[in-house]
Amino acid sequence: MMLSTGTALRVKHAMRNVVTAMATALALHGTLACAEAVEIPLGTPDGFSANRIDATGGGRYCISGSVYDDSGPSWSAMVVMVDAQSGRVLWRTPIPYAPDHVSNSPKACGSDGHSIYAVTEESTQSAATLNQNVVVLNRISATGKLEKQQRLSVGFDEWSWLFSVGANGITIAGGTSGTTQMGGPFGTYVAQFNADLTQTGVKRLPSGAFGNDASASLDGDRLLVAGSFLPNEGEGHDGYAVSKVDIDKKRYLWSTYALPDAKLTTSALLAGDGTIYVAGSAPSGALTITTIDRTGKIASTFTTKSKAFCHLKTALASGHTLKVFGNSCKDDATTELLSVDLASHAVSPVHAFHTELQAGGFDGNNWIGVAKTQAHGLAFVRGSE
Repeated sequence: MMLSTGTALRVKHAMRNVVTAMATALALHGTLACAEAVEIPLGTPDGFSANRIDATGGGRYCISGSVYDDSGPSWSAMVVMVDAQSGRVLWRTPIPYAPDHVSNSPKACGSDGHSIYAVTEESTQSAATLNQNVVVLNRISATGKLEKQQRLSVGFDEWSWLFSVGANGITIAGGTSGTTQMGGPFGTYVAQFNADLTQTGVKRLPSGAFGNDASASLDGDRLLVAGSFLPNEGEGHDGYAVSKVDIDKKRYLWSTYALPDAKLTTSALLAGDGTIYVAGSAPSGALTITTIDRTGKIASTFTTKSKAFCHLKTALASGHTLKVFGNSCKDDATTELLSVDLASHAVSPVHAFHTELQAGGFDGNNWIGVAKTQAHGLAFVRGSE
């Protein structure tokens, strides 16, 4: 069918308007996508690497990191406060270690609405056979001034894997060894402090400990912890375990060994409903996911084909989906965000970062982390899937 010249021109103009509208919509979508992404240069010294990111409210994030000095060689702790709303770094605060110690590294930080608190671990000696780890609580002002430091003194060799800051005080939990190099005997502690860093209480459990890879949460006097278990003689065996502990009564309510292979790269997520998700990556590339219910029973476990990861972080559970960050084992390490369907056992790549995402995690529906960018070097990054 032939169109008249006038009709053809009207159709041409109409099509042009449609194309223009589509291009405008796509450009707007791209602008909005870029607007949602956040990239804030940290301005940290060379050798800085991030260990963890904690949201402190109001769009602010506390980054716990370490600066490597090859003249020592040694590591020294640094805390960086980022304001994602204004797009700037508020302050960078080095945290010194004791004059007779050789290095330190930060584990976590938090806020009570007034001050920032950070927990660090100090090494007393360069030689591993002589070294003791010492746990230190640090208070930093809202403007980034280091105000006070307090050693825990809960054991001979100490480490921490739980840090909670709230209106009622500060709680630190972790493990102890009676000898160097984690030679045992092992114990678990939960220590409380007030805002002035005065220790208000400490509880100890002498029967075994969890290594410094553990994840934990505290509900009153009940401690839920998952990680590599370090047994004392006659108290279990080595392995990746999940336990619920009654601290007041100094006893384990239940314990479950979650993964059979001790050579797996592991990570655990303790969900708010009491469910525990444990992920393990084997050198062969197999990914194992185990779900443990709030009573300590294994609800499901499956192994699916994936890549081999040398670092895992299980960061979010929503419905039947688990989100896992995995770092490749290659020299040019890159990070992938994976989505694991707990019903179908399918693993899908969600986002490839093309660099190592340090301290990756989630804040709401947004992923957060520290990445090396071409334009700014190390930067705090936040974005959506």
